[in-house]
Amino acid sequence: MAITLNFTLSQVVKNTSLQTTTGGNISSNEPIPVRVLGVILDENDSFFTDSDISTESRVNYFGTIKFQDYNNPIYNAIDENANITLLARPINPNIKHYPLKNEIVYVLALPNQNSKNNLNTYSFYYYPPINMENNITSNPIVPTYQQSQQNTVSPEEATDGISININVDQKQIENLLGAKFPTDLSKTPSKTFEGDIMYEGRFGNSLRFSSDLYNGEGQQGEPLTILANQAGNSLIEDINRDKASVYLTTNQKITINAANNARLDSFFTPPPPSPERLTPSQAEELATRSPERVLTSKNKIDLENIKSNKFFEIYDLEELGVYKDNNNQDVNVYKLVYKLGGLKAAIGEKLIEPFIKIVEAALEDGVKLIVDSGFRPPFGEGIPETETPSQEQLREENLLPKWVGKVDPQNPNLRKLKYYFDAETAPAGESAHGISLGVDFITANGTNKAFRWLIKNADKYGFVRTVASEPWHWVYLPSATKFQYIPQNDPSWKGLA
Repeated sequence: MAITLNFTLSQVVKNTSLQTTTGGNISSNEPIPVRVLGVILDENDSFFTDSDISTESRVNYFGTIKFQDYNNPIYNAIDENANITLLARPINPNIKHYPLKNEIVYVLALPNQNSKNNLNTYSFYYYPPINMENNITSNPIVPTYQQSQQNTVSPEEATDGISININVDQKQIENLLGAKFPTDLSKTPSKTFEGDIMYEGRFGNSLRFSSDLYNGEGQQGEPLTILANQAGNSLIEDINRDKASVYLTTNQKITINAANNARLDSFFTPPPPSPERLTPSQAEELATRSPERVLTSKNKIDLENIKSNKFFEIYDLEELGVYKDNNNQDVNVYKLVYKLGGLKAAIGEKLIEPFIKIVEAALEDGVKLIVDSGFRPPFGEGIPETETPSQEQLREENLLPKWVGKVDPQNPNLRKLKYYFDAETAPAGESAHGISLGVDFITANGTNKAFRWLIKNADKYGFVRTVASEPWHWVYLPSATKFQYIPQNDPSWKGLA
């Protein structure tokens, strides 16, 4: 049973928390918490199946939610048609923030367009969903009485005050958040700075009204507006890594990496396909290296001219060949060998110069920075000469045993990285290792001398931490500030920052 948007109190009072006076008016119109059963989004919604609402009028119901009073639960899982469904309009006519199924919203019973003729006519209006889990993707709550086929009650029984046994076996709920919304989608809330106003979508898109105040001392608060489709697990926008973005600056300088240092005209060529949209054959082609594996002369490092450096007292560099990076661009890759222990890693052309600088600076202070992992191809067999797996292979290796055979580790929507992977592993094509900017140092899980030196000095050479749970992972981002990705008070700094 469903009611229309316009109702009299006698139709709904016994099924909601509304209270009326003896005169039939609302005695205290406090917001009522309700659970959303669905949102009417188009003219084909099941709500219209048995209604006499004309096709032309159905558009007036778009954005309307179907709900049940959270404080007065009435639910019959066996026969959903027996349930009383109440309706509510969005309270704001201009901003559309529709909830998902099973999210909680507050509703008010307020006058409507018919109230001028009948003071006892009302409509429900709803506010945006309650932020119960501080999750920008979804905040559902599913009562136990919906999670079991047993212990269901009729509306009459619920009205009579029958108790509902919560100690029942729970079953998988179909369409938990709606007809198509994924239950495993999870995006990290963006970091905000003092004075920021932030709007975030459920899918990692955001609009930030900010300033340059957080970017250093002496700033005047000049406006900065950022519209971004983020990768989904970043805390702050990154123009070089986000999928798409628009920056409206005042006097700020935004560092943009060239799409291809060898061919600046690549700015005017169509971008490569997104790695997560590649077909298996495209991924295989992307993984294929140059047949001769000859380094391109444009960006080839002159090893002879730098081998006199202090760096080569502990490291060797050898040419490997050309590999494809996250952006399907050719990158010259070198084998990095730690002479004192034989540890091997790969390093891309654009990281060699800053890497040599930071290693030599550490050596001046008596600290040896040892690399465990550097450049990592997004797809294919990896780099056998350095025993470096591709990001695709690493994703398979790090999938927790309980998910093997149950989920596709290459699915980019598996965003709850700690939940599915150990250690956290970005999808193929999204790791900083795949653009030769990420490097993993041996830090003894944040307890050795190298880690203490890096915390104190790494940002001076353009390296910053980006993943709180990985003290070994440092990324070359010379335009970033030291605490841009991980706040200074985060415990992962071990009190040393």
